[in-house]
Amino acid sequence: MPNYETLSPEAFKAEIALSDTTLIDIRTTWEQDTFWVISDNQIHIDITLANTQEKLEALSKTGRYLIYCWHGTRSKHVMKYMDSVWFEYVKDLDGGIDKWKS
Repeated sequence: MPNYETLSPEAFKAEIALSDTTLIDIRTTWEQDTFWVISDNQIHIDITLANTQEKLEALSKTGRYLIYCWHGTRSKHVMKYMDSVWFEYVKDLDGGIDKWKS
């Protein structure tokens, strides 16, 4: 059974409020300059760089992770990858930051 789920912007915002949640922004550096989701516990992993998998696998498998990208496609792929290597709690933002802003 998968340990991942896609959340609406409203549910995603509620999850960010939990203190033990890490927000993962996988947009490119250029995309990131356009808009930020504000969180005290956030990391940026540029999905276009060669070390993306290495950076993801360095994270604790028992952490709570929320992933987002520009439109939700890349975050969905990353979320499924993280589930396949046994991360326990991974969720992504439906429609990405684009839907969040609208």
